[in-house]
Amino acid sequence: MLHDLILYIPFLFSVFWLMLNGVLSFKTRGFWHSELLLLVLSLFLMVDAYYNTQNGTPRFYVWFNLLYQLVAPAIVPLTVYYCKKRAWLQSFRPFHFLLITIPVGMFMATGILTIIIGTQDICEFMSVANVRGVSALFLFRGLPVYGYYVWSTIVLRILLGADLMFLMVFCFVVAARKGFTFARLTGFFKKGERLEPVELQLVPAFIVSAVFLFKQFLFRDYLNAHPALGPILAIIITLCLFVLYYLNLFGAKSSITLKDLAGVMRYNYATPVPEKVEEEVVEEIGDSPVAEAEHRDLSLAESIFANAPEDTDGLMGRFQRLMQEEHLYLQPGLSLDDVAEHLNTNKTYVSKMVNTGYNMGFPELLNILRIDYAQHYILLNRDATQDIIARDCGFFSASSFNTVFKRITGMTPKLWVASHLHI
Repeated sequence: MLHDLILYIPFLFSVFWLMLNGVLSFKTRGFWHSELLLLVLSLFLMVDAYYNTQNGTPRFYVWFNLLYQLVAPAIVPLTVYYCKKRAWLQSFRPFHFLLITIPVGMFMATGILTIIIGTQDICEFMSVANVRGVSALFLFRGLPVYGYYVWSTIVLRILLGADLMFLMVFCFVVAARKGFTFARLTGFFKKGERLEPVELQLVPAFIVSAVFLFKQFLFRDYLNAHPALGPILAIIITLCLFVLYYLNLFGAKSSITLKDLAGVMRYNYATPVPEKVEEEVVEEIGDSPVAEAEHRDLSLAESIFANAPEDTDGLMGRFQRLMQEEHLYLQPGLSLDDVAEHLNTNKTYVSKMVNTGYNMGFPELLNILRIDYAQHYILLNRDATQDIIARDCGFFSASSFNTVFKRITGMTPKLWVASHLHI
């Protein structure tokens, strides 16, 4: 009894956080994506726990297996979508759409096989398989249940194993895109440096993926022969899930420190982009590209977009929503090709639209949007280092950030902060 109870701890823990997330995080970025992921993950953990229990019945296993076909392959695309939403990465590509269609296809195919074969025959087969394991498969060779088992168990394990390996590689890709290293992780714990919540989620996500990948090689007979293995893995999964779910509550923060972890209720209601400060944050100095802005009560980005021609449903309108709502400019190394891909057009049209609508080139517009964000960011994170500010605002280095900041505002970041200490 205790053995089976421990196996259900990850499921119960996931359901708890599913409800807690709904109460605490409904104003954070990517809330609905995290809720959907939590729901699917909870169902997956429930079926996985039942599969590993020692007192399961074949009839329940048939229906749980049908549910497993849908939720297990769905975890990977939902996780990818969640990470992309939280990390300001590029949107879905055709390959990612294929990942979404796989769980639906698996569920429908298994459902059809279950109807054709009948639950009674499947239950009789599972009664033998649960005792004798994979070796029982050869006793049913040539029968319909043989094909059912191969499809619903062997094929699914191969597919899920490939998905989990893809997810582990995806964690490395996100880490590389964000410049995440173990040195920065060490700095987070020892030096109070800042990291994005999604960066901190990469390590436990990788561990959970590795554990479930390992479990794909463990069949029922092996788990029955090693009863302590299931609970140990369940405890590891629960600990990693705690880190994942807790960090999800910081979805409204662009970056956090170790001290912030104790104040989740102070941060999870903050908006993902700082609100406009009480007065304009840049004076008309030198040859700043926004020195001629007509609306002096607006920020840098607002003045540019306010003076642009109205084009709600056209290319410019979609471009502005991409920048103002999705904040694509915070992606380091963003190019015209990347923007064109998001807008389903080519970079020539985008370049011409920017030059005509905003009277400046795309690189200059990109820098202004980043500096505008940096000004708000600095006011709300005055303890952040310049390296952290530069990275969180879309720059590759502090030196390039300082150069662009001074060229656009007419002063260095340090002088600008000193002039705004009253805000």
